[in-house]
Amino acid sequence: MRKILLYIIIIALAICTYLSISYAYYSISIGTNQNITTNVAIDACITLTVSTQINLSGDKAVPINDNRALTNTNYRTAFTVYNKCSTAQNVDIAFAPGSANTMPIEAIKYAIYEQGATVPTAGTALSTNKIRLYDRVISETLSSISETVEYGYLIGNNLSIPANSSKAYYVNTWIDYSEGGGGNLSTANKTARLHLLAARKGEIGGPLLNEWLVNTAPKSGTDAVSSSPWILTSDHTGEWRYAGKNPDNYIQFNGELWRIIGVMPDMMYCTGTYGSSDECYYENWQSGPLVKIIRNQLISSSTLSWDYKQTGVGSATESYGSNDWSDSQLMLMLNGTNYLKTAYGGNMQNRVGLHSSYTITSNVVKGNGYNFYNATYSYLDGNGTTIYKPSSATKSSYTATSGTLYKKIESSALSKIASVGWGLYGTNSYDTAAEGSPSAFYNKERNIDNTGLVYTNSSLPEMRPFLWFGKIGLMYPSDFGYATNGGTTYDRNVCLGYQMSGWSSGSYQTDCALNSYLLFQNITSTAPGTSGTAQWTLSPSSSGANAVFRVDNGGYVGVSAASGNIAVRPVLYLKAETIFTGGTGKWNDPYTIS
Repeated sequence: MRKILLYIIIIALAICTYLSISYAYYSISIGTNQNITTNVAIDACITLTVSTQINLSGDKAVPINDNRALTNTNYRTAFTVYNKCSTAQNVDIAFAPGSANTMPIEAIKYAIYEQGATVPTAGTALSTNKIRLYDRVISETLSSISETVEYGYLIGNNLSIPANSSKAYYVNTWIDYSEGGGGNLSTANKTARLHLLAARKGEIGGPLLNEWLVNTAPKSGTDAVSSSPWILTSDHTGEWRYAGKNPDNYIQFNGELWRIIGVMPDMMYCTGTYGSSDECYYENWQSGPLVKIIRNQLISSSTLSWDYKQTGVGSATESYGSNDWSDSQLMLMLNGTNYLKTAYGGNMQNRVGLHSSYTITSNVVKGNGYNFYNATYSYLDGNGTTIYKPSSATKSSYTATSGTLYKKIESSALSKIASVGWGLYGTNSYDTAAEGSPSAFYNKERNIDNTGLVYTNSSLPEMRPFLWFGKIGLMYPSDFGYATNGGTTYDRNVCLGYQMSGWSSGSYQTDCALNSYLLFQNITSTAPGTSGTAQWTLSPSSSGANAVFRVDNGGYVGVSAASGNIAVRPVLYLKAETIFTGGTGKWNDPYTIS
């Protein structure tokens, strides 16, 4: 797939006034994920609203004295913190670094105070009405701030907000007069983009997870379970992946163990409000690095069909289901019709949430006039742990069997999941190195150099999409392949250059397949997995209407009819603003996030 880079760039760069020939330009923009966004869910029940973008431009970018900055409304931005929790919360407010900064910024000051409170004056300390003024300047680069909280500059701490209530604040931002007057600001043009964060007290205190993994996380080691080496390495420009039999890539998510597949640099994702009709509108698309994770355990003790729609129902043209993920029954079960009803538009230049000709009434999804999915509960946003597993949908009837999830996605975790664009290209050949190696699959899954294929048939109601927007997907065949670290006979480079259809025997199995942690999963425990079972992937075989790629328990990558019953491990991307808070990545000490 040609990478579609839709950048929603809100530039808050201001050209500063020359005070003298020695002064350079300065600009500051402050926002959540580099945008000021209304009702940003930073925490499960703590929400931050900012009414306007902060811009320091023209006169406002000129170094001034503190009292003028505090009394002039041009330097002031209003925001509100909502506590939707059932109990009172002590909340921290902080600035954290964004990306693409030209740093350092030597002389920025902040003041935060409640709306309606006495406007602070220079030298005011934190008081009972939560007024705080910083008289010092930032002398470090924003990527290494550690004075108050590491990688986040705490500007308001322990703000008490009653249950189901809110408080409104102002924040003033300006360039320090003494630093500017002293000539220390004349060396270069400088720009800072900062996140404005709100969370429970103590939860702001780490770097962005995607940046920490690339810049700080251990890049190699030996796992304690199998004594085999593992690495965190870059296979593509800016793309970092874990590889090995059991790397230290465990992460606590949704109250359970998941594993970090890697940091994907150019993911297209939606920035609108979850569950709203505008979540994935054009103006709410952005591109940047996101962390991709996979559930450590299978989703259920039951195996599941990828899709089992019968001929003429939805996109199915045969009796073995359809390999169009955008209307597959497994996709619907994982993502939930409550989400699909509100957040999904129709066909957008072949980028879809759900086909435009389909309808959702209550929890029933209809296509071509026939029901093909009916869910009371779902993995994403259902109630309890019961699901209706994908099963046969004919022109005359729909049947479903109930099943049990180990655990659904809780609301506290749901707010951390990004809605992203998943590539849906496939391939019709995979038995040679040129067609079926991990890199060959990678290129086809994303249609790099026009290598990907999408199944087409004139009888289909709509063209098969090449891009799908949603929250929950599956791993790609290339994810499994790139997760190997090789062995003593065939090292990683040899494994990556060989077709994965040949990974099920001999040294290719022992060195390549058995040294990919994605082959293993837990079924009944939280300890590291010691065995594999066949797992569905996201990628279709473009040679037919119903074949989908799977990874077998012995490492073979091949195809099965979508109606087959195979194990499922959900995959998702964490939002860009996810913060790393601790842990070593080991299964009994996983990484933690907020």
